Amino acid sequence: MAEITRTYRIRDPRGLEVTLAPSRWNRHILVHHLEMASQLKNVLLTIEEPEVIQLSTYDPDVHLYFRRKAAGFGKFSRLYIEIVVRLDTESVSGHILTAHYTNALEKGRILWARKR
Repeated sequence: MAEITRTYRIRDPRGLEVTLAPSRWNRHILVHHLEMASQLKNVLLTIEEPEVIQLSTYDPDVHLYFRRKAAGFGKFSRLYIEIVVRLDTESVSGHILTAHYTNALEKGRILWARKR
């Protein structure tokens, strides 16, 4: 996936609107997390249908969204996509700060989990 030219607005399962701005995708995620370049659809899906949403242990205005990566091979088959979202002051919306792969959930308090 190349650069994006429009802002994406996605609702999480709690009803929170999360935005992904072209500047954040193009100038941060594509630069610092090149492995996410072809993952725009999965990044948006991680906000819309996460497995877990956690509170950051470093910043109470940051929520962490996790979704297990689609099928992969070897050590890459068990990864999560992690999306870091900063909430606005009223906590009614937020914006994506970054997106990357991780092999484990963080230690923060679970705010929401998908029912199995």
